Amino acid sequence: MRAITHAQQVLDGRAPGSDFARAIMHFCGANCGGLFDSHRDSMFAWLSTASQTSYAQLAPLVIAHAESDPTARRMMREAGQEVARIAAALDPSGQLPIALCGGIAAHLYAYLPEPLSTLVIKPHADAAAGALRLIDQKIKGKQTC
Repeated sequence: MRAITHAQQVLDGRAPGSDFARAIMHFCGANCGGLFDSHRDSMFAWLSTASQTSYAQLAPLVIAHAESDPTARRMMREAGQEVARIAAALDPSGQLPIALCGGIAAHLYAYLPEPLSTLVIKPHADAAAGALRLIDQKIKGKQTC
């Protein structure tokens, strides 16, 4: 959502243009079948049908431009900070290991705050396997935490 907000700010002159913003606009136009003449029209058309999945498809653009674009890099740092806030809420003592899973997990490591990055371990399996393990433990009456 932040990537789309950035592209909209570029379109209406609130932010300077960049390769990152152009990539977002191109993505929106390409996913509207190229039916519109302007970036603004194609972005509004894309927004009118966008779902969570649609927004998630923008993540690779943010990742790809994080090295070269300050706005994309800030978005990645903010994502790392959000992971840190979630971890702190789940483990206020900050002592449990953290395993990041999902499509962008590997790209987030570099953007995690230092205290959290030292707790990160490689996942033993995916999130579904972890959920199944918790269910199995619950069924068998074992303590999970």
